[in-house]
Amino acid sequence: MLEKSTLTKNITSGFGVLTILFVILNLLTIDWSPLPWFDEVWFVDTAVNAALDGVWTTNTQGAYGGETPTNLYPPLYQYLLAIWIWICGFSLFTVRSFNVLMAAGCSILIFKGLRNMGYLKKWLPLIIFVFLFWGTGLFSWSYRNGRYEMTYLFCSLLYIYNYLRYIKKGFGIGA
Repeated sequence: MLEKSTLTKNITSGFGVLTILFVILNLLTIDWSPLPWFDEVWFVDTAVNAALDGVWTTNTQGAYGGETPTNLYPPLYQYLLAIWIWICGFSLFTVRSFNVLMAAGCSILIFKGLRNMGYLKKWLPLIIFVFLFWGTGLFSWSYRNGRYEMTYLFCSLLYIYNYLRYIKKGFGIGA
């Protein structure tokens, strides 16, 4: 039987390998559907214009093209995606890969939270978690498209993870 620290290191390493494999698999197949969805264009247009032309405008809103867009969602996704496109260039692969990497960040936060709460002490829960996280249809549709959900999921998980760490350590400075 492995010691607890060795088992924890092995499970963490196993999670890392599985996550990297899923990221690579998704990046290799992400542009198999070469046509973007309408909502991908809608949510990406402002970021593309900002990264390529330096203007925060949209062309997808019909008669409103060239004006400041009406954002129905907080624009964090567009801000981060504009930086990503500015660094990596613009393509369907670039837009969709941003969400795959955000999903990987989400899985890391969930894994760390589950591990810190003591739920991942054996291999089976880890394998079930990884396959449910990366393999469910609706979720994989969400992270394989240029949409905003992964950014908000990541920020929500980051908040929850740090809140639980704070609660576990006690309240107040020096507590």
